[in-house]
Amino acid sequence: MEAVYQVEVKEENLMRLEQFMWISTSLYCRKKRRSIGYWLLLLYMFFVLVTLNMGVKSDIMFIQIMTNVVVISVILLMLSRHLRSLVFIKSLVGIRRLRHLSGKHRLESCCILFYEDYFTVVPGPDNTVWKYMAIDKMAEDSLAYYIYFADKKGCHFSKNAFTSGNSDDFRQFLEEKTGRQMICMEKKRKA
Repeated sequence: MEAVYQVEVKEENLMRLEQFMWISTSLYCRKKRRSIGYWLLLLYMFFVLVTLNMGVKSDIMFIQIMTNVVVISVILLMLSRHLRSLVFIKSLVGIRRLRHLSGKHRLESCCILFYEDYFTVVPGPDNTVWKYMAIDKMAEDSLAYYIYFADKKGCHFSKNAFTSGNSDDFRQFLEEKTGRQMICMEKKRKA
């Protein structure tokens, strides 16, 4: 059987990986009620901060200042989902960038083959085959497609990477096979 669409992925694009993570965060991270344990931990952090700063002000040492900075950072990360996502995503992309620069990480080129009933990655781990119903969410921007199985799990590829079929028809094909709408994500432009 011949693939309906074929996508050739030749290199890892770190900017697209970062966009993949941001889209995943916006699609999967909804406002959730925080548990009582969360609020108790936050209250404890404020207590630690106040306790660290009690005493004679002339006795403040470098270690105490650094401890204050760490505690305040933890409190800010707990309060802000966006800040937490920013730290996580920038750290992940930074680590990948360092691995690329060190030469320890090389992405082997692969091919994603989309058939009528399933899709697969060649070469891939154990010739894994995915049914289209496994796709949870789909998104696109002007440059790429983003396919999600779960939060921060999925694949992304350039719209220019098609070697069989074209990117314009691919959107309709994927919507028909999954029964889901493709979400259009436009990058926010800096003013």
